[in-house]
Amino acid sequence: DATATFDSAVVINNAGTTSFTAGSAIRCTGFTLTAGVYMDGGFAHTVSGDFLPAAGAITSTGNWTLTGTGNLSIALACRPATLTVSGTYTATANSYAKAMAGSGSLQLVNTTFQIVPAANSFCTFTGTLAASGTGKLLIGDLVNGRTNAGFTVECPLDLRISPSGTATFSGMITAAGKQVAVYTDTSGVNPGTAALAGGIRCGNLKLGVAASTLPGKVIFGGNCYVATIARSNAAETTNVVDFA
Repeated sequence: DATATFDSAVVINNAGTTSFTAGSAIRCTGFTLTAGVYMDGGFAHTVSGDFLPAAGAITSTGNWTLTGTGNLSIALACRPATLTVSGTYTATANSYAKAMAGSGSLQLVNTTFQIVPAANSFCTFTGTLAASGTGKLLIGDLVNGRTNAGFTVECPLDLRISPSGTATFSGMITAAGKQVAVYTDTSGVNPGTAALAGGIRCGNLKLGVAASTLPGKVIFGGNCYVATIARSNAAETTNVVDFA
């Protein structure tokens, strides 16, 4: 299939009711969306510079690949179906994707990168995902039955799971020396469960969220290497550790 190639950044300000739909794969040195609706048409988009769809909305069923060096800022309404990070990028604001892949580098500086899964195998990233300050990876909106292989991050990790739901990880989750938090997304209900079939390696494993009643549960399956296990809210009695 044909690819439209731009030797400069693509900037779209499509204010109003009309959406813009891609008619082919696109390759460009940067992509910015400031207003309106952009539909990727399921075509591959390759960006070699800044990726800044920070406003408006993207209707995405395609793969967006970041190949160069730059910043990213992705609004929730602009989250790609798959974000493949093959280059070196820094998140300058809280950012979102439905799935994450690639083998590049993403640095979170006081920002949260959130994966909002729409299907299984939502995190196949094998590169470096690191953070400074309050930066972390949040995998949220994990409905019952979601599955994923193991993965490795160099930053704190939150797993937010629907009440009474179970998300299963078949491989080792590694966040060496970092905190992993497991909790549900609704107060005062049964905990969301992370079934760690492949094991886990982390610093502190925290169940629940401090100062709220968002309980969490883990089921240990494979080998588990955890420095400490903590209940974040002493008043929350429904946090559970299950040594299967």
